[in-house]
Amino acid sequence: MDSTFFADIADDYKKLYETKESCDVIIFSGQEPNVKKIRAHSLVIRTRSAYFLGVFSSNWVEKTKDGCFILKKPNISGLVFEIILRFLYYEVINLHVQNGAIV
Repeated sequence: MDSTFFADIADDYKKLYETKESCDVIIFSGQEPNVKKIRAHSLVIRTRSAYFLGVFSSNWVEKTKDGCFILKKPNISGLVFEIILRFLYYEVINLHVQNGAIV
């Protein structure tokens, strides 16, 4: 398979993450007053992570009437959760722009 195929897939997943189109997960990350609302795609995160596969297979998530999943993670800051999601979507982690406390 052509190496551009995998690069194209990575680019497509990056666009999907950035546009948030057709998201079906809302993650509330962090503690008050710094709770961050982050949107994601259950198919992507459960496929790319055994942790999220377990989360969606258990009672850890709520489901709204319109079929959207709600996940609350007060123990993880919004910034850190976004770093995790970027890695799951397109395997990029840029720690050079983060301060030591985050890393």
